[in-house]
Amino acid sequence: MEHLRDGLEDVSPSGWDGHQLLIAGVEEARPAIAAWAKAGLRRGEKMIYAADARHPSVERLVASLATSGVDVAPAADEGQLAVVDTARFYSAPGYEQLVAEALGRGYRGVRSYGGPHAAADVLGPAQFEEFERRLERIWTTRAVTAVCCYEPMMVAGVGELEQAVARHSSGWSGNLVHAYRLDADRLCLAGEIDVSNDDLLAAVLAAATRSAGAELIVDCAELGYVSVSGWRAALDATRPFRERGGRVRLMALPTTMARMLQMIGCADAFELEPSS
Repeated sequence: MEHLRDGLEDVSPSGWDGHQLLIAGVEEARPAIAAWAKAGLRRGEKMIYAADARHPSVERLVASLATSGVDVAPAADEGQLAVVDTARFYSAPGYEQLVAEALGRGYRGVRSYGGPHAAADVLGPAQFEEFERRLERIWTTRAVTAVCCYEPMMVAGVGELEQAVARHSSGWSGNLVHAYRLDADRLCLAGEIDVSNDDLLAAVLAAATRSAGAELIVDCAELGYVSVSGWRAALDATRPFRERGGRVRLMALPTTMARMLQMIGCADAFELEPSS
């Protein structure tokens, strides 16, 4: 595995590390799968994909990633990329064995990709939740990233989105938006926020404030757009935290967004640090 350690200039967190929640349909998940694979290649990690109907074999996954401009054929040939049977992937002992084998072979870490749709063949809802809790513990103690893809209908019920967000402490993605945590007090937002995804923003901010200390820093440098509904959602989601005396600092906020916050009367709720 020594050749995997050569030429890796960027081994810092990619924003797609830890225990990640992705809310997307099959087609919408393509960019995320590509980002997952690129990070694994760059960091010399073992990439394990849970077999599903769309990618039942490593050959199918390689071909799919090629259409997204990611060449993983050499990685597949060398065993760095694998598609694993669902019964083994979604067994806690089986998953932990996969991790141990990869780390034992000298990989920098393990990067897995799955979700409840594929798991439904071998696990019931309660069993899958327990598996998710096990993943949450594993990533904090070992060099593991787990991206869990939920189709939108799976979090459409009352409270289901909030529960799914709470089970994943590292990052959350949906239509047009990606959020990830650098530490307990710092959250990064990237992409665009509008009425199609402001519910995800609200759930993420609420979860972040529950684990933050006196201040939550929200890095907005990668935000391209936030609608009025998005800012209203942010205001409502952080209100309990702010009412307890917590501060929400919007760092590197684009000037146009700072002006919008002032126009809609929400600026005083946050500490604004506009980008230069």
